[in-house]
Amino acid sequence: MQIGALVLAVLVLAACHPGHFPPPVAFAAISVNCNGNKFDITTGTGGGKCSVTYGSDGKALGGSCQDGGNVSNVNCTLNGDKGGCGDTGGHGNCTER
Repeated sequence: MQIGALVLAVLVLAACHPGHFPPPVAFAAISVNCNGNKFDITTGTGGGKCSVTYGSDGKALGGSCQDGGNVSNVNCTLNGDKGGCGDTGGHGNCTER
């Protein structure tokens, strides 16, 4: 069976049998712009909170996401102020775009 047909079959089943398929998981995530370099951080779970910290000049200093032990961080002062991923744990993730 081709992938397109398989996806269509799953969608039809989900529409015909509501309540039998879990909803898609939305997780805490945020994008941080470190002096023009963009980073995406997330808890990787179905909950938690994310925030960005700004300096007095309005530029991002960093950001973090946390849901228990699922954490991710970005630090905009790393790599000569180009920014970089900090510590992650559990399902937390940091990715440079």
